[in-house]
Amino acid sequence: MRKDAAVPRALADEIKTELETLTPNEFASRRILEPIPHAFAGDLAALSEWKAELGHALEVDPRSMAIVGSAAIGVSLKPGRLLRPFGEDSDVDVAVVSHFHFERAWRRIRNLPPSVRASLGKVQKRSVRSHEMDYIYRGAVATDKILDLLPFAETWVPGLSKMEGIEPSAGRPVRARIYRDFEALRQYQLKSILRAQEELETHA
Repeated sequence: MRKDAAVPRALADEIKTELETLTPNEFASRRILEPIPHAFAGDLAALSEWKAELGHALEVDPRSMAIVGSAAIGVSLKPGRLLRPFGEDSDVDVAVVSHFHFERAWRRIRNLPPSVRASLGKVQKRSVRSHEMDYIYRGAVATDKILDLLPFAETWVPGLSKMEGIEPSAGRPVRARIYRDFEALRQYQLKSILRAQEELETHA
């Protein structure tokens, strides 16, 4: 049986209650940044082994990585998918806290030659603009749509793909987002939590 068994309705209700009663900081610590991620079903050894494998593949210290999103919480906080359970079609999102990789990625995005920019498809052009206007300001690099443009793509592309064959991420896309520091990681999570709380209030 997969470790990511169906999320019981009780968990979704519990998360909803916590979103309604906890501050974003409290929720971030309790459900995202401190506990063993939902996808690992309380198995600390499995989490350590998985992070060690990914850290080796990406050439990143495992202690600088955190699983976020529905794989961490058990349900999604994304707009329009709020409280949707972590299921068979869910991604595994990984936060990589690395000033080194953030600076290398930002330097590459900032210095993309005009000829390369002109050759990008619509999705990548939109992603590059989003980084220049938003993500970089918040200390984040969302690699999912621009990873092949970054200087460490030769390591990260096969590294992330490799994790799609290892439980509990077997058969799932594993996506990485880079953060300049731990404050940037927390602040990004707080924004997502606050947005989820506002969506709950809107539909109350």
